[in-house]
Amino acid sequence: IKKAIDQLEEITADMPAGSQQIKYKYMQTKEDFGEGFQSHGRTYMTAINILWLKIPWERARALRLLNLLTSRDLDDVAQAESAAEEGRPITVSPGRDFFYSYYWMKESPYALRGEIVIPLLIEYARQSKELIWRFADMENRRRAAPIVLALQAWKLEHGAYPKTLDELVGPYLKHLPDDPYSGESYRYFPDGLNLWLRDDASDENFKFKLMSPEQGRPFIWSTSPNIKIDKSSDNQPEYKIYDYYPTPGKPDSYYWRWWRSDYDLYSHGHFFLVP
Repeated sequence: IKKAIDQLEEITADMPAGSQQIKYKYMQTKEDFGEGFQSHGRTYMTAINILWLKIPWERARALRLLNLLTSRDLDDVAQAESAAEEGRPITVSPGRDFFYSYYWMKESPYALRGEIVIPLLIEYARQSKELIWRFADMENRRRAAPIVLALQAWKLEHGAYPKTLDELVGPYLKHLPDDPYSGESYRYFPDGLNLWLRDDASDENFKFKLMSPEQGRPFIWSTSPNIKIDKSSDNQPEYKIYDYYPTPGKPDSYYWRWWRSDYDLYSHGHFFLVP
């Protein structure tokens, strides 16, 4: 297991840069602009959209917006990779950034206003943003994996799990990686986690084992893009959850709210069970 931890660090050190994927997607999308948006097996465009882009100034405006999107995405990926390399928190937008609300209506003169919608650009923006989320998720798993392996090795060597993660530094780990979203330490639950289904529950039937189906199975936990940590006046962490709230006439209603319970908090993060 100790060798596996070292090998894991070596393997992930040479991961390809995320900017290459964005550049490839950019060239592919730009090529589609001149091929009716149906090359590469995709059929996003309607006849009216294709005809609209035959107008030189509309095609030029769409290309300017594509360039703007690509430039910002390259900056976002570079910042995320730099933060991961230096051990700083990775900035990841919560939920989903909807293309039309951020670029389409606001970025004049790049904005594509009116009734003509460019489906391929919407898809391009969505996939580019997802690249940042996938990178952060991969980095989270890359950091958590050595900790989980070290916990398993400790159990094999000592017959029980350590009381804290700090005990793993030295025998198995050079240092403890931080949660890539918050920049704080991973939370460690050596005995699993018992939570109440609701705050006012008094019946034992409402008590259940969250995330840990086996009695006493340990795990580590991280936050996510949907959890924001604010420090209170006494420097204690206060949590906000980015959550969906159905609103009439607004099908995509998300907002930041204060956390309501331990279950509410932990269910919006990521957990890694120890084998």
